[in-house]
Amino acid sequence: MTNYTNCISIETALYFDLFDDISYKWLKLILDPSVDREENDFEVEIEDLPCDRECYCITKFTFELKMVDYIRMGSTYYKTKKFSKTIEYNGSSALAMAICELREEEEEEEEEEDE
Repeated sequence: MTNYTNCISIETALYFDLFDDISYKWLKLILDPSVDREENDFEVEIEDLPCDRECYCITKFTFELKMVDYIRMGSTYYKTKKFSKTIEYNGSSALAMAICELREEEEEEEEEEDE
């Protein structure tokens, strides 16, 4: 099982088209123009799924988004919703290389501990 990072930048999420088919009301906070899309991360679960096509990969991204539910007496209340996006891609594509960069480097850390 491949371990991936649990946070990605908003810019990376946009590159992977994770927000396609999601209503703007859920994206309004995360795509706020005042938010730096490279610097701000959000939590995401990334998992590889089995694929029966040769040279292709399937990766599933699961994440939560929040939107303003209501504002009462100066306090803002939010509601959250879980979204999931499955991407199928060629294993030698630029997208595959970008997803590989999200892998955690546990193997290197284990080797350094052995020394």
